[in-house]
Amino acid sequence: MKKFYFLFLLVVIMAGFLFYKQIIRARQITVHRTTAPLISNNTTFIADSGSQQTLGNPGAALTVVEFVDISCARCLTLHSAIKDFTTKHPQDIRLIWKDDPKPGVLSNYTLAHQAGYCAGQQEKFWQFLDAAISQRNDLSETGLKKIAFSLNLDLDKFSQCLNSPTTKQAIADSVQAADQLGIRSLPAIFVNNKLINTDKEVNIEQMLGNFTAK
Repeated sequence: MKKFYFLFLLVVIMAGFLFYKQIIRARQITVHRTTAPLISNNTTFIADSGSQQTLGNPGAALTVVEFVDISCARCLTLHSAIKDFTTKHPQDIRLIWKDDPKPGVLSNYTLAHQAGYCAGQQEKFWQFLDAAISQRNDLSETGLKKIAFSLNLDLDKFSQCLNSPTTKQAIADSVQAADQLGIRSLPAIFVNNKLINTDKEVNIEQMLGNFTAK
């Protein structure tokens, strides 16, 4: 019995000693945090796509490309700031919108992207987008057609376009382009082909102003 007790005590002491060594070793570990830069050092070639829309000056030195899912609130917040800057400085910037609706149960949002494409066919993309964002709680086909009606779109052409294979393929091609660029989370914003770290809190309008001031 005494022998068993001695062995048990020895095991406890050894276990305690090993645990103590692990604590000491852990305290000696230095963690080096790496902080991703606000603007990537890498340049990314972004090809044109059939559904993209452009606002501003096609010849501007500053180009902003945004991949957006209308269901993404953070995307829309940054989009609004960038669009406001573009509206105030139309000669200094070219803004390019690219559709990137992510798969999920919110199929109405994909339909909204298709509707935006169709509005773009009638030169009313940006007006349609603003209206769709303002009524994100009703982006059913009926709701989207109401927006089209309010913008005086040709409803017959709009309805034919909305679910056509050409429209669906245009959006799908944009999503595929985003996937090929390795975009897995949104928002994804590129300034002069360099990815912005949208995890950081940034005043996007001030940042764009710094670019145009150079």
